[in-house]
Amino acid sequence: MYVNRNLGIEYVGGYEKIYNNLCISFLKSYEDFEEKIRNALGDEKALFDLVHSLKGIALNLGAERLYELIKNNKFEDLEEFLNVFNNTYNEIKQAI
Repeated sequence: MYVNRNLGIEYVGGYEKIYNNLCISFLKSYEDFEEKIRNALGDEKALFDLVHSLKGIALNLGAERLYELIKNNKFEDLEEFLNVFNNTYNEIKQAI
């Protein structure tokens, strides 16, 4: 399990509708994230900006594993990072 839905709902004040809207927004905004990350390789600022924006939303979604990877700067292994991201994305997509 990559997403703790109950935790995410708790982070948004217990409002399930807000949480669901956040999930929908995440799915739309991060649809092409892997491509953006791969294109940003070699551009440290662009890479930082992409990952940093994901960090906040990961926490609010209850995507603890993804959040911890980013928080602890454990995204040097790009394939592992993208694997966790893609699994998180797909889990949210299936839940909506």
